[in-house]
Amino acid sequence: MLLLYPIALVLFFVQFTSVTEAALGGPARSWLYFPIGKKMWRLLGGFVLAALAIIGVIAAFVIAGYLLLLLLGVILKVSVPGAAKAVIGLAAAVLILAAYGGLIFLVVRSFSVWRLSTLRNNAGCGPRLAAVAR
Repeated sequence: MLLLYPIALVLFFVQFTSVTEAALGGPARSWLYFPIGKKMWRLLGGFVLAALAIIGVIAAFVIAGYLLLLLLGVILKVSVPGAAKAVIGLAAAVLILAAYGGLIFLVVRSFSVWRLSTLRNNAGCGPRLAAVAR
């Protein structure tokens, strides 16, 4: 049953590649068209790489935030024992909000850059796309 997930992912990207080629003004294809070639594997690899990069950034931020809050807790327990929990809670809330905003920025920025590079690389597909790519 677990083997069906990679097969379904590949079949999804086959459909996605076909629809993307049609949307970019490529030549008309037959009713059933399965582009299992270089374009599909590049698209799949790009999405997997982007997902791994996002997961890596999240993991790095969680580890850095944990270490920062741990250090802040040690410093505050020594200097001001009563206010340590309130300051750590406030710092954690600020870190969570910064992480959320940073993650949204990262995802939007990485996919918009990917989209622009795709448009520029496929500028020869048609006059409508060439006008958009400029």
